[in-house]
Amino acid sequence: AQSTKTDELGRVPYSVPRRDDALRKRDSKLATRITADLAARTGSELSAPSRDELTGLPHRIVFERTLKASEGTPGLSVVLFDLDFFRAFNDAYGHMVGDNTIRDVGQALKRSLHPALVCRWGGETFAALLEADDPAVLRRRLGDALQAVAAMRIPFDHPENTIFQGIHLSISAGAARYTDSLESVREADRALQAAKKLNWSPKAEEVRGGRAVYRDAAGRDTVLVTPRD
Repeated sequence: AQSTKTDELGRVPYSVPRRDDALRKRDSKLATRITADLAARTGSELSAPSRDELTGLPHRIVFERTLKASEGTPGLSVVLFDLDFFRAFNDAYGHMVGDNTIRDVGQALKRSLHPALVCRWGGETFAALLEADDPAVLRRRLGDALQAVAAMRIPFDHPENTIFQGIHLSISAGAARYTDSLESVREADRALQAAKKLNWSPKAEEVRGGRAVYRDAAGRDTVLVTPRD
């Protein structure tokens, strides 16, 4: 079954699969277990230098160390997120608004993917380690994350530029099953680039972006989440 979420204007940007309570509880228990296990191996407490100053999220180095510590752990996926068309947003509204946006998006991803590990990878890119390697489960989890960003309203006061006036930001994602720390990140990045390429397609000019693509072990890409009018 699927449910739809609308913004305050009544638009339906995404079709979001409904997660029943039993499945949600199961996912939460599994994620809590793996997160606790990873914390035991990487250090449960992150010092201030281990966190990104802007977003408060762990740094990329923490993510890389966690991946290395997770080698041999089954059922994990690496996900990279990247804000769509963010360079144009920065050009229109300036880096102060851009920084606030990156901070708020990072927190939105952290909340929507809890208790998964979410880190700032760099710039407008984020990384997550999920205990989910089934495309159906990933579709639910990533649908929630992309919807959380799509529902955001970024406050700004820039009357001379109206290109983004009233338009939600969107974020795209690339996911790959975790096998090897370096290769899994590469595969997730390839999936992310496939999602971004779809966003730039002339056929998609009426939407801002916000796709999630999963790359399987054979290198085949599957679109998991697609924006809707």
